[in-house]
Amino acid sequence: MKVIIPAEIIFAISTLLFTVALFYASLIIRKLLKLIKPGSKIYISLLFSALFMLGVTVLHLIRIGVIFPSLAHARSWDILPLLIGAMKISAFEGGVLLLAGIFAYFSVQLYHVWSSR
Repeated sequence: MKVIIPAEIIFAISTLLFTVALFYASLIIRKLLKLIKPGSKIYISLLFSALFMLGVTVLHLIRIGVIFPSLAHARSWDILPLLIGAMKISAFEGGVLLLAGIFAYFSVQLYHVWSSR
């Protein structure tokens, strides 16, 4: 199995940058909500989204840094359990990425509804 290391590093850096962007967006929305709807805590949803994105980055780095190097040196009877583990991590990573998107979409749409009144 061939892994393109520069592409994986770019993906990890981009998820980290997106995590930082979500964190700053939550801070901005928190300040703007003080003007529109005082007492609202919808910015916490964006913070959860940022934490989920951080989890995606960690899971991706575990898969790339631990599972894939061990696949290169695995014996024939070790390959199948390693591939199953990599697929489980990938599926969980995709689910966490979906949750991050759902939380971000929910909070941004709710902010849009509140700010357009």
